[in-house]
Amino acid sequence: MANSSINIKGVFDIKKESTTWQNLTYLEKYNYKMEFINLNGECRTQYTETIMDEISPKCYLNLNCSMVLNISAEFMNELYPKDIFRNQQIKVNAIINKECIHKHTVTYQWKILKLTSYGLYSEIQLPFNFSLETLDLKIPKDTLFYGIYKLRFEANLTVDTGYIKNINNNILSQIDANVRILPSGMNISSLENHLDSIKIGQNQSFEFQPTLYSYDYDQIVKFDSVRFNFYCFLRNKSENLTFLEINKFPLTHDLYSYSSRLTLSNECFTETNQFELNPSNTVLKILPGGLRIRSKRIYVFLTVLNYYGKQFYQFVKVDVVPAPRAPRIRLECKIPTLCIPSFKSIRFNTENQLAVESNCYDGCQGSIKMIYTFDIYMSNSGLDGPWQTVNQTTKTKYLYGLNSKEMIISKGFFDEYPNFFYWKIEFLMLALYDIEGDYIDVNTTMLISTIQKPYNGSCSIHPTEGSALMTDFSIECSNWIDTGGYVADYSFYGKFPEY
Repeated sequence: MANSSINIKGVFDIKKESTTWQNLTYLEKYNYKMEFINLNGECRTQYTETIMDEISPKCYLNLNCSMVLNISAEFMNELYPKDIFRNQQIKVNAIINKECIHKHTVTYQWKILKLTSYGLYSEIQLPFNFSLETLDLKIPKDTLFYGIYKLRFEANLTVDTGYIKNINNNILSQIDANVRILPSGMNISSLENHLDSIKIGQNQSFEFQPTLYSYDYDQIVKFDSVRFNFYCFLRNKSENLTFLEINKFPLTHDLYSYSSRLTLSNECFTETNQFELNPSNTVLKILPGGLRIRSKRIYVFLTVLNYYGKQFYQFVKVDVVPAPRAPRIRLECKIPTLCIPSFKSIRFNTENQLAVESNCYDGCQGSIKMIYTFDIYMSNSGLDGPWQTVNQTTKTKYLYGLNSKEMIISKGFFDEYPNFFYWKIEFLMLALYDIEGDYIDVNTTMLISTIQKPYNGSCSIHPTEGSALMTDFSIECSNWIDTGGYVADYSFYGKFPEY
């Protein structure tokens, strides 16, 4: 055996961790061939080392990356979502805080989920909105319907692993903005001209019709398909009844409950045949003799609409006068085409003359004498005032018929107050039915919002010179603003020069 050679071969898999290559930590796999050689009585060892052509599927990444998402704290409470009115734009800003030493990319998007009647959230699709692919989500007003939503921001961080496959190299994260879309508002009006107080005679009937005179800012609700609740209370005339608060009135028994015998008594009525409710509970009619004269007390009617978790209402004060009937009056534009009906008001172009006439549609029969008085007030804050008086000099110069059934506002009046766009015309009538009796006074109002000329824009023509039938002219007008909305139409004219 002295001259013989003995070879012993073995193959070993040796795993070595924490090897760094191209900023990646992975598991290497080597092939080692070890040969034992006995040569001339000496034992020698020979190693052959080769790396595998492909890295083992067991290779793993130690991702030295993290990602945290943030939004404003006002959106984070899932139990109490942030209330947003439907006519408001929704703005949510997402912030991505990330740390990653490797080469990577980040993609993100917003998803809109609505809470269903089953208590689950379901994704809904919006009309095209490029902000869904940005950090700053912007949803235009009047887009989402009433309800609770999750505005979900999803982000995905992907590490570039080069040629290494079958490796989990993603970090996924999401965060929700919780919002509740509410009705923008409603103006509940039960009487025309949005009156909140009237006088009636002992034998006079009248109706509360909120479906006819109410206004929905979102213009969604169909008032004839909702249910109103009507209440009636008695209050002392000596009380301050200018600003009434609904939380100071008990809403336990409405007139429907009384008419259905669900409630035994009502402080305004002694019998259920003194008023009528239509089947859909949207019209309340007070029958002749339904309300008694009360010298020191006044009736306060309350109309309430509960709609998508919001409560809208109106108080109306009713005073019964000691006469069979009391005048019921309204103000109207004598030339209707000059007045554009709008919410709570009529819109009027100040380039025209305005004629306002009074119309007594009930209760003037039998009156032996009537006295009329017009007055006008202005505001630069809105249709709810506060109102300022117009000086007497301006009234004398521009207003005609202040003590008649019809008043004329001549051209130039509104130009005296260029910074005032809201106006209130007030009409007072005194009616005498008995030569030995007292005058019965009633009043009504008309609200006006003036239409202003478009402003802020410009027009240009190019070129400024040319030849007829040979030169193409381009006229462009932009950035014009109309106080009543968008500029709907542009008209272009040609003018021949005067030589």
